[in-house]
Amino acid sequence: MSNNWIVGICNTAGEGIALRRVCGTKDQVKEYLAGLVNDDKDTIRTEDPDAYDTEGDDEEEMFCADDVEEDYWGCLQASATYSTYHIDYTAAPEKDPVILK
Repeated sequence: MSNNWIVGICNTAGEGIALRRVCGTKDQVKEYLAGLVNDDKDTIRTEDPDAYDTEGDDEEEMFCADDVEEDYWGCLQASATYSTYHIDYTAAPEKDPVILK
């Protein structure tokens, strides 16, 4: 069953959080997060090779594209660790909106 999800991407080297709204099944959103990790990894390898330096670390541990986890609240999470910063990717199922008065 497809649901709406809010995706947040936070890079410790940047300012703020990028937000996206996506619609899909839990498995589709897991694939989407894994794709974001892999896309960023490829971009950073090319555009910021100093940050990509793995210094002998295990790449699978640094880039958790295949290890999207679900937390207690049903949010999906992935991450990537580089030599000078860290990127978190979180997808939360969209709930009923809170109406502000």
